[in-house]
Amino acid sequence: GWFHPADAELRAREAMRPLNGLMTELLSGAAALGEIARDADLDLIGGMIWAAFISGFRRAAYDGQDLKALSTALERQIDLIFA
Repeated sequence: GWFHPADAELRAREAMRPLNGLMTELLSGAAALGEIARDADLDLIGGMIWAAFISGFRRAAYDGQDLKALSTALERQIDLIFA
């Protein structure tokens, strides 16, 4: 279920472009305010946050986790990313 044909993957990435732009904007703002390192790899951090978010769908589907559990797990993952 994780593999898509190349054209489907390209369409999905194009659809995600606005969200990726928002993530970059938020992380850039945090760097400008000194909340994260100014030289932080924003693409890497954004990708890690996205991967943490997406992984929640598997936990919901296979482990029966509810929204509260998924939100708590995502918060913990983000805390760890920024630690």
